[in-house]
Amino acid sequence: MFKKIINKQDYIINPTLSTSDIKDIKVNLFGKEYFMHQDEWMHNVHLKITDVCNAKCWFCVEKDSNIKENKAVFLSNMISLLDQMLAQNVLSTVTITGGEPTLCPYLQDILDILSHYDIFLTMNTNGRCIPDLKNPPQWINISKHNFNDSHITGLPNVTLDDLSEIKSKLKTNIRLQSVLQAGELDSVDKILLFIDCYKDAVDDFSFRQLISNLNITNQPLLVPFREYLLKYGSLVEQVFQDYYVYEVWYLQGIKITLSFSDMVMLTSSEKTEDIRILREIIIHPDGLISGDWSRTTKIIKGV
Repeated sequence: MFKKIINKQDYIINPTLSTSDIKDIKVNLFGKEYFMHQDEWMHNVHLKITDVCNAKCWFCVEKDSNIKENKAVFLSNMISLLDQMLAQNVLSTVTITGGEPTLCPYLQDILDILSHYDIFLTMNTNGRCIPDLKNPPQWINISKHNFNDSHITGLPNVTLDDLSEIKSKLKTNIRLQSVLQAGELDSVDKILLFIDCYKDAVDDFSFRQLISNLNITNQPLLVPFREYLLKYGSLVEQVFQDYYVYEVWYLQGIKITLSFSDMVMLTSSEKTEDIRILREIIIHPDGLISGDWSRTTKIIKGV
């Protein structure tokens, strides 16, 4: 299902999602046929360049992953995959992620290669050790879950001055990505204080919640803020795509994005649907390419 809403009067506070009626397009990758959603939201490749990380976030789904990096295979498979997808017009964005990607010794090599592609590039990082980079991504997505994240990540706090320095040094846009959780940014007042504190160095605030079901009762932290934005903010768009919702708002000139997913429905759907459906494409640190964050599921290209 794909649906886009741009008017507040049509806004759906508790949407019902569905994986039915998916309009898929056929793609050929490494000599095999797959299906992707006929929507650029899904035309993204995740470059999981390393599992090494200097943070210890309890909610991270990748925290126990420990795949050995293979630069030669990774770069070779990356170039081949991107070339094939671009030739078939099914690639819009690339996301560099990990682990902590700034700890990968060949991050700059990857950025240099990607600079030759007509893509929108982002990088997910905790922001603690961003080096000087040539050909930096258009957006740096920095994970920051409260004013002081040390007890969540095990790392020193990233300050407003740090964010300003990163933005100035890399000439890039900065998005703060926050997972809403009890005891942290768990009220509208706390979220508004967080936004006000960092707004001078940030181009977008992104909030999401770790939920296993889209039911309204399972979103106690996100729903009040959505209702606040509905009352005081300006809606850009509310997008329903398959199993998730993505929203863009402006609040007093500040860009805010929200996202949440029905993971129960997704898990159920994947048990019965065609395994060739690709919602995501991930290149793992050893170069293996799969259509799932599990490197043993929907393998597109082995090592």
